[in-house]
Amino acid sequence: MSPEQAEFLLFKAAAAYPNQIELEEETVALWIERLANVPFEWGLSNLNYHLDRDKYFPGISDIIRADLIPVQNQNALRLEAANHKTNLERWAAADAPPPEGFWEEIKAKLRGGSGE
Repeated sequence: MSPEQAEFLLFKAAAAYPNQIELEEETVALWIERLANVPFEWGLSNLNYHLDRDKYFPGISDIIRADLIPVQNQNALRLEAANHKTNLERWAAADAPPPEGFWEEIKAKLRGGSGE
C-alpha cells in the first residue's frame, strides 16, 4: 500500500481509539514501513474487523494478519463441501466404506496436492 493509504489506516484507528495513542512522527513512519507490502484492501478489512471486535488500539500485526483474508472462491468451496457431505451421508446410509482412493485423495488435498 502507499504511504498515504498506510497513514489513512493509522488515522482511522486513532479516530476510533482517541485516548489510546499519540500520533508521533515515528509511529507514522513505522506504520508506513511495515504496511508497505500489504494490499490496502486487505489492511482496511483487517482494521475494520479489529474495530468491530476489540476495545484496544490495533497493533501492526492486527492489520497485516493473513488469517482473515477472505477465500477467493467461496462458492466453489461450498459446493465441494456439500458434495462431500452428500457422499458421506450416502455412504453412511449404505453402511459401506467410501470408494477406493477416497482417503488418499483427501490426504493429498490437505497436504496441498490436487489429489488427482
